[in-house]
Amino acid sequence: MERHPLLDTDHLWGIGGSVDWAYKVFCRGYHVLYMDKCTDYPSTFYEEAAYPGPSNLEVRRALGTIKSFADRLDLARTRPCTDRASSGYCLSDGRQWLVYAPEGQVAVNADEGIYVATFFDPVEGAVLREERVQGDRFLWLQVPGAKPVVVHLTPS
Repeated sequence: MERHPLLDTDHLWGIGGSVDWAYKVFCRGYHVLYMDKCTDYPSTFYEEAAYPGPSNLEVRRALGTIKSFADRLDLARTRPCTDRASSGYCLSDGRQWLVYAPEGQVAVNADEGIYVATFFDPVEGAVLREERVQGDRFLWLQVPGAKPVVVHLTPS
């Protein structure tokens, strides 16, 4: 039986984490568990001077988007493939790839064929661009803008 490790911010460093951390962890095959202050509720979950500031709603939204990607994949067959994407953050079942691209261009090692590359905003999950690309061992994908994106590659 294969193990699917949990990474829990509470047991790594306590309250905190970022969108970048959540995607890197997910695309390396871990289950993401995030702890924040929950200060948006009338009775505060956690208050301590060492952790000032409000809850991180951006990370919460990103975790919801990660869940939507998890629902699209057959996680029982999907494996982390750090060597399949130049960013090092990739999940694949051999037919489709989910790649986190923190910046710039990303190369994906895919089989020959035509693919649909859909670029998503990692927080909101909105489609930024969709294009058909020709795979010839490597797909060179130019990330739209300078912000991180999630790329979902599927055969056309």
